[in-house]
Amino acid sequence: MIEQRGTVLLSGVFCLVFLTSILSLILSTERLIRSQEANQFAADATAFGATAMLARSMNLLALLNQIMMVVLAVLVALRLAQTFFIIATVILSAAAWFSFGATAPLASVCAQMAHQMGTAYRQARPQIYRALEGLNLAEQAVIHLAPGAAIAVSVAESRHHPHSEWTAALPSTLTLPAEEDEFPVLCGKSTSLATWLALAPLSPILPNAILKKVSQGSENMGRDLSGFLCGKAGSHSASPTTRRLVEEHRPQPFGLKSCETMPKAQACAQAQEEQRLARPDSASGACLAHHQCTFQSPYEELARRARSECDPTMEKDLSQFIYQTHPVEQQEQFLLGRWQETERRYLEPTLHSTSSPPCGKKGDFGKDWNTLPTTHQTPDPLYTPLCDSRASLRNLNQSGQEGERRTRTFFQVTRLFGCTKTYVREFSLADEGDEIPEQSQKAGRPHRIQADLQFGAEEFQVRAVSGKRGINWEKSEQVRKAGTWNHENQLNAGNAVPGSSQSSWHLLKSLPQVSFAQGEYFFGSANELPESEWLWEMHWRARLDRFLLPEQRGEEEETSISLCQLHGSLPCSSSSIAELKDWMLH
Repeated sequence: MIEQRGTVLLSGVFCLVFLTSILSLILSTERLIRSQEANQFAADATAFGATAMLARSMNLLALLNQIMMVVLAVLVALRLAQTFFIIATVILSAAAWFSFGATAPLASVCAQMAHQMGTAYRQARPQIYRALEGLNLAEQAVIHLAPGAAIAVSVAESRHHPHSEWTAALPSTLTLPAEEDEFPVLCGKSTSLATWLALAPLSPILPNAILKKVSQGSENMGRDLSGFLCGKAGSHSASPTTRRLVEEHRPQPFGLKSCETMPKAQACAQAQEEQRLARPDSASGACLAHHQCTFQSPYEELARRARSECDPTMEKDLSQFIYQTHPVEQQEQFLLGRWQETERRYLEPTLHSTSSPPCGKKGDFGKDWNTLPTTHQTPDPLYTPLCDSRASLRNLNQSGQEGERRTRTFFQVTRLFGCTKTYVREFSLADEGDEIPEQSQKAGRPHRIQADLQFGAEEFQVRAVSGKRGINWEKSEQVRKAGTWNHENQLNAGNAVPGSSQSSWHLLKSLPQVSFAQGEYFFGSANELPESEWLWEMHWRARLDRFLLPEQRGEEEETSISLCQLHGSLPCSSSSIAELKDWMLH
């Protein structure tokens, strides 16, 4: 009889070895899955961290745009206030004709306020432009440095992932997907803000629909009139104009007009000095004692020029004549049947200021107007007066007795110092020099999303990779060696046949673990806003997305758009791509 004891034991030993190998395989697989899962967590964290950093960078761009809007709104508010007072001045000046001058004081106050607003505008403009240029440089720095900073931070943070040895984030572009916008867009935003602040006290009364319409209208006005409101060249239309009466004093020293544009120029200082030296005495109109009173002095030169520039026979709308008169006592004696002048004595002169001309057709002292100036031979205007009132003496009694004497008095207009020319002038509400030089027009512009970019575009994607060396299989190999009766030669990769399970095992041990992840930053506003508004609101968000290569992502976007057009329950817009993805997956 054959001995059968121990047969089951032998089978049990082999089964135990087999089960031990199976247990080793299960434990090794569990370790592999856990390691891969931890590595994937590291890749997801890297992708989300880099994406969140880029989303915050986009929010920072939106914040800088808003700061630029607020800074420029100060300039717009000054210009709007100046315009308001100019219009009020024109209306009150026109109303003064019908109210017999009752509104003239108010018109003067409004004119002064308009001048002050214009002065404040010109003083604040250079500072505001410098601030805008600095903000524009800050935006440029964010655009160019944010992706590189995201890469550097993702690499530096690899030490915080204990199950991963290295991580790296790879944005789709080396710069943020933003480009410079037009300056009128910024001016329109600032105008809308200034208008909204002006209407804020009325917000409890006015409906929201009206406030929204006014805000939109003011934004469009700011874009169209950016050259006027914000002082930048390149606006879509010219600055608005108005018409008003302008009073011009004549004559003026040559070079005095240069003071309007170059107040610190040498020509301006010289002209102002000549104007001071030409000022006559307020009572007599004579040359002041401490001033030059020669033939070529400013006092005499401007008086000679006034004879031609203030001639009412050649010019219309002249008023406010300033002139000097000399009372003349003429001694006469009746000889040979007629009165003859024997002596003439000039009395103290007097300075006059009248709205009507002293000479001419409507003159107070004579109908003639002597435009011939004094010369070196006759430097004293007493010998060449502008006109005199001797014509009125002809009506006196011309009869007399031989040798009879009498004294008659008349007036001579010896010097004319100036007049005022009034005319209607059409002028721009913008002051001269409001527009900046050509080389400065590009400075201070805001930024917008690059053209033709849609929601979920490749430029908004960030891919991350995380890796580590192969798992330590020492314990698993000990179990395997025990299961194979410690036959080392069968596990030696050098003796293994290529393609066998032993060579695959050694290849698996040597392979590193690599995980991939993908994130996306997007504009997540609750309102449907066009792409042009994405960098004016701080609603940029970050999220993880399914990992796809750029080519695969392009095919998915085309499929998404096609399905969106076929599926009637979803709106086919760029902001509904995320909902469409969820619908496709479920």
